[in-house]
Amino acid sequence: PIDGEAAAVIADMAAQEGVPTIAYDRMVQSKNTSFWVQADLRASGRSQAAHIVANTKKGDTLVMLKGSPTDPNAPTIYHGQMDVLSSLFQSGERVLGYENWTQGWDPAVARRSMDQALTKLNNNVQGVVSSNDGNAGAAVAALAEQGMAGKVPVSGLDCTVQALQLILLGQMTQSVWRDFNLMAEATAKATVALVNGSSLDGVVKGTSPANSAGKEVPMVPVGFYNAVGEKGVQYVIDNDPSISKSAVCKGEASKTSFCKS
Repeated sequence: PIDGEAAAVIADMAAQEGVPTIAYDRMVQSKNTSFWVQADLRASGRSQAAHIVANTKKGDTLVMLKGSPTDPNAPTIYHGQMDVLSSLFQSGERVLGYENWTQGWDPAVARRSMDQALTKLNNNVQGVVSSNDGNAGAAVAALAEQGMAGKVPVSGLDCTVQALQLILLGQMTQSVWRDFNLMAEATAKATVALVNGSSLDGVVKGTSPANSAGKEVPMVPVGFYNAVGEKGVQYVIDNDPSISKSAVCKGEASKTSFCKS
């Protein structure tokens, strides 16, 4: 669910009929949520921020394009980013020039935010900590309009085809890939156990922090891959059956050395 609070109504209604609810990727904010599977998004946020820090220098100004305020995943990613950035902002090693949430993860909202950031800062931006690929693509478009695309590191999450193309073009520099096959496998195992009334002990790898309903939910955190450069693009193509080299190597990306090889 994009809105974990709204989805709680579904879980509560299901519980009245004796039906368990599994939260896939995003937490369902209900005391009746039985199981949760997701990538370690706080660690993903740390990875995004660490990449931008590694590709900027002392005193550089950063923009943060955060996720949707209605999505329970968005603060988790942000907290991970701030695990890395908070002390740097406090010390002045990096400067937080602009930050904004992106309602509904809408790229049009992210584009407006990035345009506002560039205007406010008079284009003095050296890095963009973007919480997902939609925000990142919007940032790249805004940077391109100012002749800055490819000169400013931009992070992302999801490893969409567009993001992989932008990485090959050097306009986006990083994206986090989540192994949805592992997530689906864990979800299937939990579903079978819950339907059969069996224990989740063989599936569960931990417990979530308490959701807004106060429940700590049994969960499986799935690892992720930090995709950077041609090597990162190749890894995603090799490991994600939904993405092919032919799909990535279209348009401007088809002219890159990666696609010509």
